[in-house]
Order: sequence, then structure tokens, then C-alpha cells
Amino acid sequence: MTFRLARKEEEEEPPAWALNLLQNMGRYVFNSGNVFRAGDHLDANGPICLGADTLLTALAFVEDPELPAIDTPNGRVEFLQMVGMTGDELEATQAWNTLGVLSTGLPYMPYYITDLERDSLLRIPAVSEAVHRGMEQDGSSTGFLFVSQLGWEQGKNGWLNKTPSILQLGAKQAEVIAKLLRGRILKGNRLLLVGPDLRVTLEPGEKPGWSSGEGEVRIVLDERAAAELSERLIPKESKFEVPSLQGVAFQIVKTNITDTEGNVVMVIG
Repeated sequence: MTFRLARKEEEEEPPAWALNLLQNMGRYVFNSGNVFRAGDHLDANGPICLGADTLLTALAFVEDPELPAIDTPNGRVEFLQMVGMTGDELEATQAWNTLGVLSTGLPYMPYYITDLERDSLLRIPAVSEAVHRGMEQDGSSTGFLFVSQLGWEQGKNGWLNKTPSILQLGAKQAEVIAKLLRGRILKGNRLLLVGPDLRVTLEPGEKPGWSSGEGEVRIVLDERAAAELSERLIPKESKFEVPSLQGVAFQIVKTNITDTEGNVVMVIG
């Protein structure tokens, strides 16, 4: 892994936080077996430099623009560069694709250099327009999303007591899921939400409906149901039903963002 960081005039040595970040990413890959590839992204749930006043709260991974892959006696080596991203840039990569978003911003971020002091690239009209155009044309490449707050409560269907089943989502990812519905379902592709104890498959179909089993829920959405659900998924506590999807309700719950010591530093919703 490589990491290009904007150097301040007074800095003579690479900052320790950047070296620690590289080391932590390497340790994660070694311990988990999950290998990063160009086009992947990672939500850091806070500043990539702990304690820094920066908008960069996520990382993307691209092929190093100056170090091509090499073949060695021990195998092939690829150089993968980490790039700091803002929260809205991360959402854009999920709603479109990582390499598309980064390539549109490359003229304003040469060599994918990470600058802790920079603003979001989406504030640049040319970048924002190109990203939205890409979303509309291509849809989203994100077919899988881990959702830390994902729950299911089975409804009752008795004669005297009938209640809908409830799909529970965290406020932090509600808006992202809304964008993914537009970029996946409306483009004819399914979206898989995976939580600690639940898998939810959202897929396009001609007739809205749902079914549930042990740890799994399948929801079929036509264009109307997908559009209705997308409009209601906002990062605010709420509970609602989609008129064209009978028997299931959706509940948005607050998300607590914590620091490394478990202290709540932000509440969303």
C-alpha cells in the first residue's frame, strides 16, 4: 500500500499518523484475509487522522499512478494507493463507483494526493455535474452494503391482531440506501444489505412483495415502490409504510457515532 500526503512547509518528516494508518490497514488485511483492490472504499466513521480538523472521513483505493505492478521471483506485486475522501464523496462512490468519482476529481487532486485541509470535490461544479451524470447513466456498482443497524420484526397476521412486519435501518445509512435504490433497482439490479444477524435482498420485479426466513428477508420492488421508498429514506427517526408494498413497514432509528474509546461524539437522526 502507498499513501501520498500533502506536506506542510514546516514538515521535515512524514507524520506518524499516516504511517500508523498504513500499518493498521496492513494489519487488518493480514488478520482478516480481506484484500483491498482498486475501486474499494472504506468508511472510517471519523477523521482519518484522529483529532484533526478535517472533512476526510473515508478511504478509497486506486492503482498507484506512478508505480506500476511488477513481477518478482516471489510473485506479482501491485501498488495500491489509499486516498482520503469526504463523507459526501463516499456516498457518491456508493451511488456510482469509486474510480468514476475519483477520476472526475483528479484534475483538482493530482496523483490522488490526500490533503487534510481540502474541501469536498463535489463542491466544484464540474465535478458534481460529472458525478451526477455518471450516476444517471451507469447506476450504482455497489451491489453489497454492510449495514450495522439492520433489524427485522415479524408482524402478526391474526384475526384480531394484525400488524405489519418492520424492517429497521440506522439513520446514518438511510440516505445512502435511498441513493442505491435509485442506482440499483431502477437500473434492474438487486441490492444486498448485510447486518450482524440479518441479510436483506432488495430486488426489482413487476409486482411488489416480500418474504422472510431464518435471518433473511427478500423484498421485491417495482419502479413505483422503489421510488416511494427512496423518497422516504432520510436520516431522521421515523416509521412509515410504502403504499404499494403491503404488509411491511420501515423504521429509521438514531445512529450513535462513537470514538475509539466508545464515547458518543455524534448522533444522527
